This record gives sequence, C-alpha cells and structure tokens, in this order.
Amino acid sequence: MTHSVLSPLRAHRPEEDGVDSIEVPAAVVCARCGKPDCLGCEPLDDTTLPSGVVAIVPWERPGASAWTRLWSTAGLVTRSSPQFFRALPKGEAAPATMFAVVSELAAIGSSAVVLMMLVAALAPSFVSTLLSTAPGQAIAARLLLVGVPGFAAIMILAHVTLGLAMNHASVRLGGKNRKSQAMRFGLYSTGWDLMTSPFGLLVSLFAEGPRSVVSLLPLSVGVASHAALAFARGVLQLDEAGALQARRFGTRVAMAFTFASVALLLLILAILIVV
Repeated sequence: MTHSVLSPLRAHRPEEDGVDSIEVPAAVVCARCGKPDCLGCEPLDDTTLPSGVVAIVPWERPGASAWTRLWSTAGLVTRSSPQFFRALPKGEAAPATMFAVVSELAAIGSSAVVLMMLVAALAPSFVSTLLSTAPGQAIAARLLLVGVPGFAAIMILAHVTLGLAMNHASVRLGGKNRKSQAMRFGLYSTGWDLMTSPFGLLVSLFAEGPRSVVSLLPLSVGVASHAALAFARGVLQLDEAGALQARRFGTRVAMAFTFASVALLLLILAILIVV
C-alpha cells in the first residue's frame, strides 16, 4: 500500500505548528527565472515554511465561522505561543487589528463585569445608593463607556509597542527588520489576554472542562516571554543573546508606555466622576 507524501502534514495538529497550512505542490522550476536548476533568485517568502507549505493564521482563514477562527487563534497564541510566533507569516494589518480589538474588548469587558460583581458583594449599600439616582447612573455609565474601550485600547497599543520595540532592537543588533510582522506579533499576542480573562476561562470551563482552566492559569505568567523570544529567533532571526536583549528592551518600553497610559486614563476617569 502506498501513502501520500503529504499525509504527515494532514496528521499535524494546528497547535503543533502554530499556524494553519495549505498544501501546495512542490516547485519544479524557479518562480522568477523559470530554470529548473536555479538555486534561488530570491529568498523564500516569509509566508512559506521550509517544507513548501504556506502558513496561514487561523483567524485569516476563510470558510470557518468568526467564533471558530477567533477561539482557535487565541488558543494557539496562548497554548502554543513559541510555535505560533516563530512561524508568524506576513500579512495584512487589518485582520490582525480586528482580532486584537475583539480579544481585548472581551477580556477587559469581562474583567469589568467581575470587578463590578466584587464591588457589589463587598459594598452592596454603596452600589445600591449609586445606581438609585440619576447622577449615580450617569457616573457608572461614563466609567463603563470610557473605561472599557480605554483600557482595551491601552492593552492593544502596549502589545504593539512590544513588537515594534523588539523590531527596533533587532535592527540595532544586526537582526532582520520586520516592522509589519512585529506589528502583527503585537496584535495577535492579545489572544493570550482573551484566553486568560474571565471570559476566556469561563468559555474554556464549559467547552473544554476544568482541566483546561487549570492549564491556562500558569500560562498567563510566562507566555509573553516565550512568545517574544520565539518571535525574535524565528522572524527577527536573532541569536540567543540578541533575542534576550530584544525581549528585554521591548518589555521595558511596553511597560513604560502602559504605566503612563493607565495613569492618564485613570485621571480621565476621575474627572468624569467629579464632573
């Protein structure tokens, strides 16, 4: 019995490769000059793996539902972050931006709901008094309408800042300049915020069981570091020492941006309360 040479590819799970793939026939001539013996007029495109398989992020794959694509990509970003970001392909910024917006709004929104439930449990009389008056209701509405999108925007920009800062460090360290992929790294890395948020944990509990939730909790600690190092090695093509330097530089810049942005947003929210 004969077996197709592509059967091992079909047996792979997306979690193992970090991205989906499309089977393509092996090239028999150079795509640029047409010569069968050409060693390569140009480097292999970043969207093609060394095996000749085109890499596609599940969120960008047509056909499946938006929810399936969202959850699949967020799961890969969180549970298989080194594999995913090491092979992150080039692509448009628009779909990655949409993924980030949906992920962070769900993450921040669900966190806000949990926070409100906690405040209501600890200070029920305060919440009751606040919501029983028109001014109190207006304050609560302003905090939600500004706070949730505001914090979501800060988190998205912080992730993007991490990727762009790492790319800046890569250029200085002699690595590759992959600005567009660095931005996509930041946008897709918001997936781990979704998976480890109250919303993500709740969905995991009902869809995959308690063990899935237990496995997600420790990932929230080290996933950013593992993802950044994998991206630095695989896409920016830095050596071990360079990858560490790029990750540290990117982390410092992203943290500085986050602290400054959160302080500004809190000031805005405080003004909304007293106005």
